[in-house]
Amino acid sequence: QPAAERAASQPRPESAAMLALLVEAMRHESTAQDTQWTCCLALDILIAGEPRFGSYFLDHSGAQMLIRMLRSGKDMGADGGDFRRALAYLIASLADCSLHVAERLRHEGTLRALSEHGIVCAGGDGKDVEGMMWAIGALGGLSAVMEVMEREGSSRPAVLRGGVLAICECTWHATDDREDLVRLPRALTMVLEVIRREEALSPHLRDLIKALGSVLACIAPHAPPGELSDVDGGVEYLLRRFQEHPSESLSSSADVGQDSSNERTADPLVAATEKAAEAIGRIALVAPLWRRALLHCGTLDGLRHWIRCGSAPRRLHKYLFWAAAAIGGLPFVTEELRLHMQLVAVVDAGLCTIIDILDDDIDGEYSLVGVERGAEMDMSLLFKLVVEAMRSHSGAPEVQARAGHCVGLLASLASDEVLGAIAPSAASSVLAGARRFPRRNDVAGGACAALRTLCSLRPRRPAAPTPGNGCAQAGADGWGALAALQATLRDEGAAECADQIMTAFSSRAVGRSNIDILEDAVAVLALLRGVEPVLQRLLDGYSGSPLRPAGLKALFEVGRSDIRLFAGAGVAAAAAEACARLVAEEAEEHGSRLHEVAALLSGLCMGAVANGHISAGR
Repeated sequence: QPAAERAASQPRPESAAMLALLVEAMRHESTAQDTQWTCCLALDILIAGEPRFGSYFLDHSGAQMLIRMLRSGKDMGADGGDFRRALAYLIASLADCSLHVAERLRHEGTLRALSEHGIVCAGGDGKDVEGMMWAIGALGGLSAVMEVMEREGSSRPAVLRGGVLAICECTWHATDDREDLVRLPRALTMVLEVIRREEALSPHLRDLIKALGSVLACIAPHAPPGELSDVDGGVEYLLRRFQEHPSESLSSSADVGQDSSNERTADPLVAATEKAAEAIGRIALVAPLWRRALLHCGTLDGLRHWIRCGSAPRRLHKYLFWAAAAIGGLPFVTEELRLHMQLVAVVDAGLCTIIDILDDDIDGEYSLVGVERGAEMDMSLLFKLVVEAMRSHSGAPEVQARAGHCVGLLASLASDEVLGAIAPSAASSVLAGARRFPRRNDVAGGACAALRTLCSLRPRRPAAPTPGNGCAQAGADGWGALAALQATLRDEGAAECADQIMTAFSSRAVGRSNIDILEDAVAVLALLRGVEPVLQRLLDGYSGSPLRPAGLKALFEVGRSDIRLFAGAGVAAAAAEACARLVAEEAEEHGSRLHEVAALLSGLCMGAVANGHISAGR
């Protein structure tokens, strides 16, 4: 484990001291309400940031303090709403620390106290009750939430709303719990009842639809269309949102055409529609029978109508494309890009969706790897459309960034014929975007990723083995298809562009995105100019520069892919010598990452020499 990671995993001494002071302040019953509230807020931040403090808190009678404060909070009336809410969030953070901490809290009666004393009807906005329901879900799971909803919800709207939020969170973990799966149909019924009761309260509609989608996504793999009426009814409710005319639904939206990145600040109807689209997409991804049903019941037509309405905000466009791609795959994205190339919102959303489908490194909840990709002809058309998007929207940095990423993904899948026809113009467009926005991290990242792929391309179709040589040589047609690309990269200064990006980003604060940019830029430079100029650039850099470990890692990766890059006279020895010099200049506690990648690169070079793959001599 690198030194930086080891240090980050240890509790900071000042945090431990602060925790002890807060626990001591909370221990006394005479502590003022405002002080207890402040302590809860501070403890929540500390424990959420360093979960190992949860056990320390419980070791110092933390559960008993929580139960005492739940009881006292019950008697504070409406004035105690903020206190009860902070207390609820603290309990939820403790429950999330570990299974052991959650079990200790339950064993000492915290869950029972939440249910008995936390659900206070004291007026106000009900946020404290919603927080308590969230804490009950974090600590007791789906069954505990449903028990309180059934007992208190008929006359307590805040209990129902908080319960729905808690159900949404609980269902993410329900797929591995058979008991929760059995309870999900009843949970779905309760969510639908709340939606019917409170649908007109638009500020809560987003959360209600999010909960509905979460429950449906858990049940759908086990309940195909027509098997459970509530499942069918829930899906129909989601689909009805896209049967409405978009201009009417969005007429009151304050962010039409804007890119609202915060779903909590978006117009309530827009946010609700986003969650409906996401729910439909998730159902399609997890349940093939439902995907087929959605495909044949006109769902794509409804989503397409909203995409084409011209009044949807840009963030909503991305949800609509994502949901449609989960059902119809890449051909849907290709068709919409072809028809609406002039609309930057559509293009941006389409490019994002292409990345979700094609990038195997994306493993998050929005990954679409595995959906329908279409025929090779579709991929060729899509490649052309991505390049056209870069040219049509040269002044939109987000398009340049995402299109660059797409170029890298599509180039690695294209045939030799397609590469020969499209890759040169793709390289030219990528370089133009990088030069137009030289300080944009996202544009530089997309450009370097694309250039690295383009520089690494080799013909797909080998020729027959040359007489006297058992190895198949690259087919003349394949190399001919790539000749124009190589000329474009050389003539339009791809190496110079990579060098400029290295200079611009090597002096910035180190972040994961910057490291990736530097690695790709170094790889491009090595593939175009060779290994030795890169080694010299690293040696000329300053001690502690992020370029050094990023550069060594890039050289290791390109060498592992094609060791012939180190086959020149003395290149392997020069690389090993450079690694030794860089290691000697970097203190291990500050440069442990450099030490690791230097060892990898040295081992790769020396191993290749020992096995006879390359020569060690100068």
